[in-house]
Amino acid sequence: MARTGGTSTLTTRVVLRLVADRLGEHGVETVLRTAGLEGQRELLESRTGRVGYETKVAVFAAATQVLDDPRFGFHLAALMLHDPAFALVRSLVAVAGSPRQVLRYISRVSTRFDTAAVFRCEFAGTTSARVAWEVLAPNRAHRVDCDYNMGMLQQVPVLFGLPPATVRHEACQLDGAPECRYHVAWTAGGPVQRARSWWHARATATGEAFDAGQYEVRIAGLEAAGMDVVNGGPLTDVLHRIASRANSALHAPGHLLAVTLPSADTHVHRAGVGAALEPAIARLQEAVPGVHVVAGHPVVTASVASATNHYGVLAVVGRPGQDFFPHDADTLAAYARHAAAALQVSAGLTHAEQEAQTATLLLDVARTLPQHRSVPAVADAVADAVPPLTSAQRSAFALVDPDTRAVTIAGKSGWPDELVAKVERYVTNPDESPELCDQLLRGPEPVLLDSRSSPWAREMLASFEVEAMAAVPVAHHGQLLGLLLAHWVTGAPDQLDEILTTRLSGLAGLAAVALDNTRLLEQARRQALHDPLTDLPNRVLLEDRLDQALAAARRTATRVGLLFCDVNRFKRVNDTLGHAAGDELLRRLAHTLRTSVRDGDTVARLSGDEFVVLLPHVHDDGTLREVTANIRAQLAEPIAVAGNDIYVNMAIGLAISDGWTPGSTPKRPKPAADLIARADREMYVLKARTRGLPTPMDGGADRLRLETDLHDAAARGELVVHYQPQTDARSGQVLAVEALVRWQHPELGMVPPSVFIPIAEDSGAIDQIGAHVLRQACRTVTDWYVDGLPLEVAVNVSASQLHSDSFADLVRTVLQETGLAAHRLVLEVTETQVVADAASGTHLRALRDLGVGISVDDFGTGYSSLAQLRRLPATELKIDQSFTTELPDSAAFVSGIIALAHSLGLRVVAEGVERPDQLQALIDAGCDRAQGYLLGRPAPRPR
Repeated sequence: MARTGGTSTLTTRVVLRLVADRLGEHGVETVLRTAGLEGQRELLESRTGRVGYETKVAVFAAATQVLDDPRFGFHLAALMLHDPAFALVRSLVAVAGSPRQVLRYISRVSTRFDTAAVFRCEFAGTTSARVAWEVLAPNRAHRVDCDYNMGMLQQVPVLFGLPPATVRHEACQLDGAPECRYHVAWTAGGPVQRARSWWHARATATGEAFDAGQYEVRIAGLEAAGMDVVNGGPLTDVLHRIASRANSALHAPGHLLAVTLPSADTHVHRAGVGAALEPAIARLQEAVPGVHVVAGHPVVTASVASATNHYGVLAVVGRPGQDFFPHDADTLAAYARHAAAALQVSAGLTHAEQEAQTATLLLDVARTLPQHRSVPAVADAVADAVPPLTSAQRSAFALVDPDTRAVTIAGKSGWPDELVAKVERYVTNPDESPELCDQLLRGPEPVLLDSRSSPWAREMLASFEVEAMAAVPVAHHGQLLGLLLAHWVTGAPDQLDEILTTRLSGLAGLAAVALDNTRLLEQARRQALHDPLTDLPNRVLLEDRLDQALAAARRTATRVGLLFCDVNRFKRVNDTLGHAAGDELLRRLAHTLRTSVRDGDTVARLSGDEFVVLLPHVHDDGTLREVTANIRAQLAEPIAVAGNDIYVNMAIGLAISDGWTPGSTPKRPKPAADLIARADREMYVLKARTRGLPTPMDGGADRLRLETDLHDAAARGELVVHYQPQTDARSGQVLAVEALVRWQHPELGMVPPSVFIPIAEDSGAIDQIGAHVLRQACRTVTDWYVDGLPLEVAVNVSASQLHSDSFADLVRTVLQETGLAAHRLVLEVTETQVVADAASGTHLRALRDLGVGISVDDFGTGYSSLAQLRRLPATELKIDQSFTTELPDSAAFVSGIIALAHSLGLRVVAEGVERPDQLQALIDAGCDRAQGYLLGRPAPRPR
């Protein structure tokens, strides 16, 4: 599925150029091939194209692999500056006039490059800024993208003739943050550099050439004027010097500066201008800036204005008949902007100091909040941060219940002892406090409640002995998490000004992130250690508690007990009532086990229908038997599930740790795992005895005995071959049999294939067993043919046999020895075998050349594709019984497999047919043959 958003191919263009510079054309071709983008180079190097975000990420990932440089993104921006395709972009950015302006409007610039992600400027100062970058869902951030961003931010000042910026990556989406945050700092440079940048930007925008020599004197004056602004001093002195320098730069005899100061006072400074001209010139501030004539004098005027404020006019007055140069108006406008800057700096100095203090305070909070790992700790830390930020004497942090909207106090600071308990007990809701809750739910802005508010607010303030309270919502991704509360006992503000609002909102944002991260951490910890279905401890937590219990047992000279509980015939519940009912039964059983054990015991779900009970601090198995009896007593009553009363029986295996004395060492290197294994084995022993089955083998001495006895078992006549019929799905006629080996051990009785086949594969005896089964099956089917029973025979081939160069020779020899026609022999190989190793195709073709059939067994459980099946010399496809079991529910899927096989000319056999409805579903789907207990069980000779 294509992801939303588009990326400019300017980005992919510069990536491919970097690869070409380092590795040449071969490197570019390798990147495109690795990314699966062969044939798209022209688009990816286009100056005006766009591609999907996933395409850009694919190019990033491929370039990272080919270059063997996961951080190559840092180098893209520097390369971009010299690429002709970026000329227009550089010009547009340069027109902004300064790094600060570029970063202020970075969101507008960034969307031209990528609509799948967004930049946001949090603040932009003279020499620093902070910006945030977020990749929009469903896309995900990539490391190269982060590095590319940092490289581009570093190069912004370079466009203005300044050194590269320093960029600090404060938060990253790749580390789980909701957005990447970058702090950008740069050197302001001298006024000459700034003036040249300004002239260059103007020339770029208008198409005019720039002659540095022509404006050298004026640039020097602008440099001095800029220094006046930077060096400070009394505002009026700064304005006088700027006006005088403008006068000198334009070679005029007089000038006039008439502005309104931040204090609202009018300030006029003139030199060389008679009093008679002053009113007429002052009136020119209402006219369009430029060259005018006043009483025969040429006058150049420029507005003293910033982006947000108009302060007045700066005018230079010439002698009658004097001509000004074409760019004099622009030069004067530059000085006027310096004057406006001086006014704005003066007006904003206090505000800037307050912002700096705000940033410092919030940064301190941001550094400390991540240290707190629980919700109460975060709440107290946030409450402690309120008084320094707001001058409020008291504070609190309240949590909002997402369901009931009830508000409860989770953290507090500054409250006297006599009010602490009252604050902690305080609970309200939207019905009780509509004024507070309604305003907070409408938007993110803080709310101030004081004596001018509603009767409810006045009563609440009096109850807590405060003059006023400010409240701000703490929300994350649109979800209201809590409320940040500041309380003033005295000195309450009349309103929440910009600084106070910024501080409260900033702290609320930090609190939201910290609270969300803490809750996610707590949730992740719990999910990692608990079973999601029953909410019981999982294997990880069980083993941890078992290790602790065993360590405690060593110290206290006690023992540790385990009960391994397995639900008998649980599969029958799933098959009869469905998996939802099975899940509900497991939840009920979990509750039953919890209520059946002692305080301090642990009930864990190990997997499926297996539970383990950990009993620490026991002295003998008497306690284990008491708890077991209690569990069985609880299970004596039926459990109601899906409208049915179900009687549950559990096989419970008991194990107890060895008795230790203080100072002794464990007898086993892994006592926890060993104790679980012992309890597991006891459970299976109990099951086997209950059902009258042989006692199961464990993985130690019994396995070694089986491995030894298995060698030459065929020569001793212990390996027998049974045959399960394969019938025509429609007529029911037996057409073939599958040869299945059985081991009749002289002492242990019949050993299941699931036990001895893995041992044979591990020990290398599988080749000997496979050859015996092949020879015996071919001989038997040949005898049947002579007796008038013409059947085919299917024989399983192990991975070891398939990859043996001599296996085809063995098959040829057996066919010759037994006289079986090659077309009556089908060799079954699993889907996993033929997909895992391409060399298997060569061996299969050698077998197919003999004329035998090739069946792909257990189809659907591996990862084969249509292309892989077409390359195999297969004649038959065998549907795995896991899909047959789900019939008729899986009919559509099975029909697809059958249609696929038939389209490739393959015969289809379905195994595991146990019910008539399954057989009918296979017939309806067009299946050729069927095999399963419904049609015949394995036997020495099929019926």
